[in-house]
Amino acid sequence: MVEKVIKIDVDDKNIAEVIERIKTVKEILEKDANIKIKDFEVYETKNGFHIKCKAENITHPLEIIILQLLLGSDWKRECLNYVRYKKIGERFEKMNYLFGAKFENNEVVSKEKIRKDLEEILNEW
Repeated sequence: MVEKVIKIDVDDKNIAEVIERIKTVKEILEKDANIKIKDFEVYETKNGFHIKCKAENITHPLEIIILQLLLGSDWKRECLNYVRYKKIGERFEKMNYLFGAKFENNEVVSKEKIRKDLEEILNEW
């Protein structure tokens, strides 16, 4: 079975809302679309969270973008991912990344922090 990595850029610090959205979307997709979402990794950022997970039963590259958007990823990021897909096709997946740190003038100004507590919550369903 082919698994695809889903990368979600959430610009929201309200973790209760983020978890509720992911839980609801996950339940609907697993029940009604036979798409299994699993193996969550969560990193806190300056403005929110970066969340990576795996999805099973994805048959088209555009589904990656759709799932990222449904799961709460920044809509501008996913709009740009769609433009990349239109321009370069499936290769857009190689450009679908989340930065672990941000730099200004060659100095680290923010860096992801792993959140095992949130990973446990997301992975328990």
